[in-house]
Amino acid sequence: MKSSYEMLYALPQGIFCVDSEFRILFWNQRMEIWTGRSSADAEGMDVRDIFPSLRKKFYSLMVKQVFDSGSTALFSYQLHKDLFPFEGAKGNAFCIQSQVVRSHSPDLPNEIIAVFSLQDISSLVNQIQQTNEAKDQVMELLEKMKKTEEELRISNEELKKAASTDPLTGLNNRRSMMKIIGNEEIRHNRYNNPFSLILTDIDGFKKFNDTFGHGCGDYILKHLGALFNSLKRPSDAVCRWGGEEFLILLPETDIVNAGRMAERLRSAVEQENFDFEGKTHKVTMTFGVSSIEVDTNAARMIVHADEALYHGKNNGKNRVVLNTELPDSDQSDSDESVLKISVSELIDKS
Repeated sequence: MKSSYEMLYALPQGIFCVDSEFRILFWNQRMEIWTGRSSADAEGMDVRDIFPSLRKKFYSLMVKQVFDSGSTALFSYQLHKDLFPFEGAKGNAFCIQSQVVRSHSPDLPNEIIAVFSLQDISSLVNQIQQTNEAKDQVMELLEKMKKTEEELRISNEELKKAASTDPLTGLNNRRSMMKIIGNEEIRHNRYNNPFSLILTDIDGFKKFNDTFGHGCGDYILKHLGALFNSLKRPSDAVCRWGGEEFLILLPETDIVNAGRMAERLRSAVEQENFDFEGKTHKVTMTFGVSSIEVDTNAARMIVHADEALYHGKNNGKNRVVLNTELPDSDQSDSDESVLKISVSELIDKS
C-alpha cells in the first residue's frame, strides 16, 4: 500500500494508519526503524499486538472518539510513556509525543481511518533538562553567594559589636562610649541641648575579689550591667568605663534631673541582692554627676564627674554627688588646655 501513502513514507516522524478495527493499513519507514518491523510484516496486523497499551480502556476510548467525532487525541511523553516504549541503541527510552487524527483512506475514500503521528522529542527534552540543570546550578550558586554575603554581614556585625562592646557585661566599652558622647556634644553645640554624665564606682569592690574570688567580682559586674540597662531610658547609654567603674550618658537632661536618676540607680543597687554560689552579697556604689550646662566640653564633664565621684568616696561612700555641689577645694585646678582636651583625642587614648 506504499504507493498510496508515498508522501508519508519518508517523513522523519513515525506515521501509521489503522482502520476502526485497529488493523494497520500503513507503516512508514520511521516506524520500521523504531520497531524493527517492516511495513510488509506490520500491515494487516492488529496494532494492539505491537503496542499492547492501546488495549487499555483509556486509549481505546480516545481512539474511538477520533473515529466517532473527529476529535484529535494527544498523548504526551510525560503522561503516556507506556504507549510507545521505544528505546535507543544505548537502552535509553525515547520521549514520544503523539497525536491521532481522523482521515479518509487514500485508497477507499469512503473509509474512515485514524492516522497516528509519533514525534521523537528526546533531544528537545534533553536540551530543556540541561537548561533546567544549568538554571538550577546558577540558582544554587546564587544561593551560596547570598548565604556567603549574609555570613559576611553577620560576621562584620559581630566584629563591629565586639569592637564596641565590653565582653564581660555586654555594655558599651570605653572607646564606643567616647564616640557616643562625642556625637552628643556635637548635637549640643548645634542645638544647645543639655546632657549629663554619671560616673559610678563600686564601693569596696576589692574585697569581693579578694574574699570570694574573681568569679564573684565578675558576677557582680555583669549583674550591675544588666540592672543599669533595665533602669535606663531608651535614649540613655551605659558603658563599663574601666575596672569597677560605669559611665552613663543622659541626653536632654540637666544636672538636677541627672542627680535624680543617679539617686534612683544608687537606691536600686543598695536594695539589690547579689546571689553567688549560695551566698547573698550586698553592694553599694558612689555616683558623681556633671552636666554640659556648667562645663565647656565633654572631656571636662568627665573630669568633673570623676571629681564628684571621689568627693563622695572620701565622704562616706554610697551617695550621689553633683559636680555643682563640690567645694572649691575639690574642683580641678588643672591647666585650661588640659581640661579642654577634645573627645577625638580621648578616643585615640582609650
